[in-house]
Amino acid sequence: MIHIYNNAYIHMNKPHKEAKVLSQQRDYKNSFESRQRAALSALVLLVALVLSCLGAAVAVSKALKGTEMNLAQAQIGSMIYVAAAYILFAVYMAVYQRDTFDGAKLMTMVCIQLALMPWMQVLGNMLEPHVTPMVMAVLLIAELVNHKTALAAGVLLGFESAVLAGGTEGIFTTTATVMMAANIASCAASVFALKRINTRGGMIAASGIGGAAGAAVTAAIYIALGATVREILTYAGCVLFSALFSGLFVTGSLTIWEELFDIATPARLNELLNTGNPLLKQLMYDAPGTYQHCMNVAALAEGAAEKIGANALLAKVGAAYHDVGK
Repeated sequence: MIHIYNNAYIHMNKPHKEAKVLSQQRDYKNSFESRQRAALSALVLLVALVLSCLGAAVAVSKALKGTEMNLAQAQIGSMIYVAAAYILFAVYMAVYQRDTFDGAKLMTMVCIQLALMPWMQVLGNMLEPHVTPMVMAVLLIAELVNHKTALAAGVLLGFESAVLAGGTEGIFTTTATVMMAANIASCAASVFALKRINTRGGMIAASGIGGAAGAAVTAAIYIALGATVREILTYAGCVLFSALFSGLFVTGSLTIWEELFDIATPARLNELLNTGNPLLKQLMYDAPGTYQHCMNVAALAEGAAEKIGANALLAKVGAAYHDVGK
């Protein structure tokens, strides 16, 4: 009798032990894959850091050309400064934006923007040091990744401006300091505005708001420094129109980035919810009852997603189309 009982007990518990082993194996596999993605993200960020340091070195060499300052020392110091800013950004991403940091595709998108901006600023310096492309990167990151990452990237790029935006005056000059403050203000205002206007046309409006914020900061600092009215208007105008041009460029190129990285941006999702969308319009005319049901489910899905902190817009779009195939 005892032998039969023991056999029964073993058979009853065997599935539970197997399930536990499978669960442990699955957790280990997920943990290993997560570490792999994080390592890849760190590698991509390191590449962006190297490219940004090279861009800073080029900007410093142009700024100090013809001066008596020690060029090598200035370049090394500038690269250390940029590296310190990148380390702070990496720590923020690893601690507070872990999901993004573990997503190699998203981090690749972020790092491409971070690596391009120093070189674009070097080109902008050839026109005027107050011409800045930084809002362009922040708008793309906000649309393709998320707003918190975009804000952090804006602060990073703003600090880099202290080295990059000196023009021919030098590094950490008055112009560079003004551009650091202006870029941080422009980037932050653009992201805040974009959070409320998530459409392609709204990106131009958001860039205009960001440009106005940066121009206001620029004007305020130059007023305090006693600049002439002409200088104030010229420098503030450069900041404003740089941001507007960035918004136009992002609006025109967003589809390319969406296709390249296969990302459903808020702008694309809002277009899918537009009642002018051909598929939704056909559903509305051919099956009005089903259409109304889909809209009700979409509203419920959006509310539920907001409660648990999920992507409410994505849930709403998915629910709106869930009965299209009927």
